Amino acid sequence: MAFHDRIQSSVQLRKRKCPEECKLCGEREATDHNLLMCPVANFVWILIRDICGLVSAPTTCAELAEILVHRRASRFGALFLFLCAGALWAIWKTRNALVFDNKLMKNPPELVHKTKAFLLNWKPLLRQADKAKLDDLLQALMVM
Repeated sequence: MAFHDRIQSSVQLRKRKCPEECKLCGEREATDHNLLMCPVANFVWILIRDICGLVSAPTTCAELAEILVHRRASRFGALFLFLCAGALWAIWKTRNALVFDNKLMKNPPELVHKTKAFLLNWKPLLRQADKAKLDDLLQALMVM
């Protein structure tokens, strides 16, 4: 949905009279902002950039798609998609908890812990060979 700009950001929620500003940083909400450019979300993407050896953190869904298609994160290979899914889901769930339930996030590293929790919960879905690689990835997240 993010790659087709169809997530329920304020641009889409305006019709429902929801606020248009990001509750995490105050900027105008949009798909790219919510998932990648908001300073809180960007914290996670900079961490992923550093762990995976990316040249830069993605700032648009199009950039993220380009990185995913070309698998530029060779250190973790196919697990890069798995990591991105966990990060995107953690960011989205955190944003929704604040918008709809008024649950404040304690600090940006909380997103890293949520991402790790999702990855651990999804671990049984991986092939056996990728489970060991996931352990390496989770260890890298622990160091940061």
